[in-house]
Amino acid sequence: EGGNKTYTMALTQKPTNNVNVGLSWGGDSGILINQGIYTFSPGNYSVAKTVSIGASQDDDKYDDSSTIIHTAVGGGYDDVSATLSVTTDDDDNDGYLSASEPTAKSILLKMTVYDDDWWHQRAGWSECRKAPDNDGDGTSDSSIRATGLEHDRPSSITAYHTSACASGDKIAHSNDFRTRAPVIVPSNITHNSVRITIYGWNLEHDGNWYYGSSGWCNGPVSQSYSDKTGLTGSTEYQYAAYSDASCSNKVAPAVTFTTQMTPVSVSNLNTSGNGRTFNFGIYENGVNFKIATAFSTGPADDGYLLKSVTARIDKTTNQPITAKLYTNSSSSTPGEHIANLGTVTPTASGDLTFTCEHGIGSSSCDLERNTVYQVTLEVIPSNCTSGCKQAWETTTSTAETNDPSGAGWTIAYDIVVKQDNGNWYIYSTSESGRMQVNAGIK
Repeated sequence: EGGNKTYTMALTQKPTNNVNVGLSWGGDSGILINQGIYTFSPGNYSVAKTVSIGASQDDDKYDDSSTIIHTAVGGGYDDVSATLSVTTDDDDNDGYLSASEPTAKSILLKMTVYDDDWWHQRAGWSECRKAPDNDGDGTSDSSIRATGLEHDRPSSITAYHTSACASGDKIAHSNDFRTRAPVIVPSNITHNSVRITIYGWNLEHDGNWYYGSSGWCNGPVSQSYSDKTGLTGSTEYQYAAYSDASCSNKVAPAVTFTTQMTPVSVSNLNTSGNGRTFNFGIYENGVNFKIATAFSTGPADDGYLLKSVTARIDKTTNQPITAKLYTNSSSSTPGEHIANLGTVTPTASGDLTFTCEHGIGSSSCDLERNTVYQVTLEVIPSNCTSGCKQAWETTTSTAETNDPSGAGWTIAYDIVVKQDNGNWYIYSTSESGRMQVNAGIK
C-alpha cells in the first residue's frame, strides 16, 4: 500500500500477425495499472513488456486484492486470456492525526479512521504516552489533549500502534503546530490598583498562573484575571506571568504600566445650611449673568491635575451650561481664563459634572499647590435665545468634606458675579456654590 511494483509479460508462441493485449481488473479500486494496449509483432513476440502496478493509500487497515485480466486479440491469439492475482500489504498508515486549538502548554489531538489503542510522542519527548480511554469503550479516545508542552514552541506529534513508539509502528504524523505565546495586559488602572489579565492561557489544561516582579509573587490565580491592589499612585510598575509559585518559570513577558495620580476631592454638595439659588444665564432683557465660586488647593509639592467639577443646579431652562476655570485675582474675583471644563445640557435639577477638556493657550488643567482658583458657570449667548436662566444652588454652611488625600483643600465662602462685559464683583460673602472639585496629586 502506498507503493508500486512491476511485472513483465510476453507471448509464448510466434503469432501470425500483430497481437494486441488489453488489461482490465476487478476487485479493489485502489490497485492501479498502466492502462492501454500492448502490441506484440511476429518479430518481437518474446520480448517482454513491463507493466507498472501500484496501490494507493486507503482509509482502512486491511490488505486488499485484485485480479488483473489480460486479453489478447489477433495473430491467432483471439480469445486467449491470462490472469494475475495481486494482494496489497497494508502499511497501517491509515490514521490522520490533526493538532489544533493550541494553548500555552497543550494541544488538541484528533485521530481519524484508526479505532484501536494508540500512543503518541512529541518531537523531543523521551516519553511515549498512551492516548486515554475516557469514554470507557475499551480503546483509546480519538480526541485527546496533550499537555505539558513548552509554551511558544513549534512542534509536531507522531502516533504509534504500540507503547514502543518505534518508527515501524507509526500510524500517523500530525501537522506542525506552535503553542501559544501568553501575554498579560494591565487594565482598569487606578491610583492604587490594576487588573492583570492573561491571554493565550487555558486554566483547565495549563493550570493556575502567577504574576509578580522584583522578588514577590502573586497567586495562584484560578481565573483569567487578577486585581492587584495596594499600589502607589503615579508610580511605574512591571509585571510578568509565571507558571509556578516561586515566579521563576516565566510564561508571559513583563508589561509596564503607570498608576494614575492619587485622587483628591473637596465637596460641600451635601452639607447642611440651605442657601439660595443664584441665577445666571441670559435674562429676558438680554443681560448675560455669569456666576463663580472659588476653591483652594492643598500643599502637595508637585501640585495637582484637575479632573472634574460637579455643580448642583436648579434647572430653569434646558440650555447648555458651560463651566470654565480661572485664576484668582484680588477681591476673590476671577482673573485669567486658563481652561475649559466643558459644556453640559441639564435635563433636570441635580448635579452636573464638567470635565477638564483642554487648556487655553499654553495653559492646562494643572493646578499649583496652595493656590485659589475660580469656577464659573455661564450660558453662551450663541446657544440661547432671550430668557435662558439657570440657577446654582448654594449653602450657608462652612462645613466641607475632603478626600483623605485632600488635606488643605477648601471651597471659598463667597459668590461672585459678572454682568455682560462688566467687572466681576462679590455678590455674597455668606454663601458658597454647592460643588465638588476632583483632582489628582501629581
